[in-house]
Amino acid sequence: MFGIPAAMIVVWYLYILATEVGNAPKIDAKIDMDFFNLPEIARQEGFDADDFTKCQNIIEDYTTPKGAFYAQETIHQLLGLPGNATEEQYNARCIFYAKTVKQMRKISLHIRHVFVCGESVLNIAGPGDYFIKPDPKGRGALQNMGRGSGGLMKIGKKKSAVIESWHVYNVGDGCLIIGLSKAGAFRMSASVSKQ
Repeated sequence: MFGIPAAMIVVWYLYILATEVGNAPKIDAKIDMDFFNLPEIARQEGFDADDFTKCQNIIEDYTTPKGAFYAQETIHQLLGLPGNATEEQYNARCIFYAKTVKQMRKISLHIRHVFVCGESVLNIAGPGDYFIKPDPKGRGALQNMGRGSGGLMKIGKKKSAVIESWHVYNVGDGCLIIGLSKAGAFRMSASVSKQ
């Protein structure tokens, strides 16, 4: 009879430690997203937490009409996820983004990166002029500048290429991650929009 109340007190104490004190054992983010600890996950997985946050705030990189509002379902689609993606899928996609951006920075010095998925497009000179957008079949980038301009530039899945100084990483699922700008090179700025 005494064992049950004692067990309940121990469970309560462990719960308090896990939620109030922050000294809970390390929890794998893939298992329980209720205990999502971004700084700890970033340290363990080897990515910059700021890049994760930029991914979650992707709409800041998109050109939108004044007063436009993006529903959570649309934000998921901008990341190449289904509209009904779970919080776990959303976080996993942004962890993937942050890890990829870290690797991309080893090759080129772009200071901004963005997901370009589905019907989204990177407009370089203005809508319809020069652009880079993902091939819907995941084969690379559709573009109208540089090498092989006017068509598909094949980029292997999980590989990257440079198109006229733009660093393009092919996720392989109909999404690209593109380095948008370089420090001191204003001409590298571009806008991203959902068509």
